[in-house]
Amino acid sequence: MSAINPDHRPTNDTDRRANPAPSAGAPRWYAPAGVIQGFREPAAETRDQQVMRAIGIPYAYANRHEVPQPLTELPDGGMIVADLPGPTCPQRPSPAGKKIAPHAQPRHHGEHCQHLAITVPDDTPADAKLPVMVWIHGGANIAGGGDIPRFNPSQMAAENDVIVVSINFRLGAYGFLGGGADRAEGVPPANLGLMDIQAGLEWVRANIAAFGGDPGQITMFGQSAGADLILSLMVVAGADKLRAGRDGGGDVAKQFQPPFRRAILQSLAFGFLGGRGPMYDAMVDAAGPIDRGASEAGIAAAEDRATEAARPFKNGQAMPWGVRYGAAPMPDELLFEAALSAATGRRCRRFGRSSPRPARWPTPCWGARRS
Repeated sequence: MSAINPDHRPTNDTDRRANPAPSAGAPRWYAPAGVIQGFREPAAETRDQQVMRAIGIPYAYANRHEVPQPLTELPDGGMIVADLPGPTCPQRPSPAGKKIAPHAQPRHHGEHCQHLAITVPDDTPADAKLPVMVWIHGGANIAGGGDIPRFNPSQMAAENDVIVVSINFRLGAYGFLGGGADRAEGVPPANLGLMDIQAGLEWVRANIAAFGGDPGQITMFGQSAGADLILSLMVVAGADKLRAGRDGGGDVAKQFQPPFRRAILQSLAFGFLGGRGPMYDAMVDAAGPIDRGASEAGIAAAEDRATEAARPFKNGQAMPWGVRYGAAPMPDELLFEAALSAATGRRCRRFGRSSPRPARWPTPCWGARRS
């Protein structure tokens, strides 16, 4: 199986519109999910280097307020031309984003935003087993997108011989407003945005080998809210490991396979963690029931009400939107330290509210060397 041979076609391939003939020089990857045709472009800074890219790849589908359903097979007959970016979640213009990138072009938004982008060093064969880095963007969980131009990873991929994946997921009232199993009628499930990322990571693990990546060498990296979401995934994985130990016994290390090997957490807001349940309850009450047929403007108004309701709380001024402990897939908040310690193999403790000193956190990564 070749990752880059555009002239090789499966014997049962047909020339339907959904299965177009290969473009000259365009890379094609034959993944378990289907055939993906991408494109080549120069690296962002060293224009003499090229990368291969596939963008706007759907990894899951979800109706409003529903858990994402992973796509094990691509739509359109299992073949897509991945040369256009997928939509980002509906969002208001970000004042911070305008300051950081004042000339950036507006992106198209869409509620079905579960898409990812893959950037591969040029001429990478399918058996290369390159390390994979999965990017989770910041933006306070209400703004941004994984594959927007200012996060173009082409230079990173070309210089470091790594494959870079970026994931779009639901934000704000679409992805981080809701309750647990005991939620009231009309209240959506919490943590849908985090579940989207889990589904994206599942797609990567199942398909990245076709692009020349090693699914056993995945590093998650993210900034600010993105780093917080990765930390949440680590807590979920640690809780799963603890559960495997209770249920299965024996050598848990052999039974338990974490969803990624390492994590890089940039500008993680440790002070925002913990004790957010009452604030989330106030946000849900203020937003009110969101009908499945509500317009984007109506959901934006509900999001504004929820944000305003969070302001009197400790974390409400900074980053009120985020994961809710005790609602799937997050464990109870009381398990935070034990779960994170289980995930990292190191003792971790939370920054106490009354402690005058900064948090003493070990490097939270799997596979780290220990002195």
